[in-house]
Amino acid sequence: MPSSFATGVMLLRGNLRVTLPISSFLGHRIVIRRNYSSLDPNVLEAKYKEKLLARAKKEGLETIDQLKEHLKEEIQEKKKKLNEIDAFKQLDRINRIDKIKVNSLAFNSHETTLQSNVNLSKAFKTLDSYLKVEKAKKLSKQEIEYLWRAQWSKKSMSVSAVIPAEIFDRMINNVNEDRSFILPVFRNSSVGESGPKKEKVEMHYVQWAFAGPNTVHCLVTPLAEYKLHEEFARPHLIIEFFTDLSKDKDIVLMKGTIESGSNISVNDAQFLILNIQRFYGAMGSQSKIAKRRLELRRAFTKGSKDFTVDELIALSQSMKS
Repeated sequence: MPSSFATGVMLLRGNLRVTLPISSFLGHRIVIRRNYSSLDPNVLEAKYKEKLLARAKKEGLETIDQLKEHLKEEIQEKKKKLNEIDAFKQLDRINRIDKIKVNSLAFNSHETTLQSNVNLSKAFKTLDSYLKVEKAKKLSKQEIEYLWRAQWSKKSMSVSAVIPAEIFDRMINNVNEDRSFILPVFRNSSVGESGPKKEKVEMHYVQWAFAGPNTVHCLVTPLAEYKLHEEFARPHLIIEFFTDLSKDKDIVLMKGTIESGSNISVNDAQFLILNIQRFYGAMGSQSKIAKRRLELRRAFTKGSKDFTVDELIALSQSMKS
C-alpha cells in the first residue's frame, strides 16, 4: 500500500444534507461593474417593493416602514459587522491571489509574453524562499527530510511532509481533472450537562492553483464563508507543494499553514490533508472504496446526482484506503 503523508487523525461520525451549485473560479477574472445610482435607498425600495411587502406580511406587519422599524436592530448589527472588515487588507490579498492566477494561466498556456510581465518572486514563494535548492541537491533524501521537518517543527500552526514523487504525480493527475472539491471536518458539541453529545459537520471548499513551474497551491476555505464572500473569502489552510527536487531526489516537499484567526486545528489540517490525498487518488485506486472516492469527486465536478454529501461524509470517515 502506498504511504500516506498525513496520518494519526481521529475520525468522528456526523450527518449533513446540503444542496450547492458546482462552479470553478480558477483561472478566471471577475469584472464587477458598479452602478452607483442603484445604491440610492429610494431606488432600491422601489425596485424591491413587492418583496419587501411580502416580507412585512410574513412578519405580521402591513407597511415597509413598519418592517424597517422591526428589523432596525438587525440591520444596525449587520452594518457594524461590515464596517469591521479591513478593505485595504482584503484588497492586498485579492491582488496577491490575482497574481497567482495570472501566473497559473501563463504557465498552463506557455504564453511567455505574459510570463515576462509578471513578477513571480512577489506573487508567491518558491522552495528557494525556505530552502536553497542547489545546496539541497547535494544532500541525501534523509538529510533533506530532516532539514525540512526541523524547519517547521517549532511552528505550532504548521504541518509538513516529504512525499514520494510517484504519489504526488498520481494525485496531481487527478487535480488536473478536478480543480475544486468539498471535504468535511467534524466537530463535537454537547447539549446540557447530562444530554447526549451531538456531532456537527463543517464543510470546506478545496481549490487548486498551479502557481509556478515547481509550485502548486491547495487552498482550503470553510464552505459557508466561501459561499458568502466567494473571491473575497479567506482560506483557513494553505498547502504548498514544491516539486523542485522531484527529478533529482524523487521527492516533493509539502508545507501547510493554518491561518491565524481560523478555527482549524493541527488535527483538522492533518485530517483534511489525509482526505485530499485519498479523494485525489494519491494512494491508488486498487480497492473498491478508493475507486468510489475518485468516482464521487468526479460526480461533484460534473454536478451529477451520483454525488451525495452523506456518502462523502461516510467515505471521509472510513479508515479503509
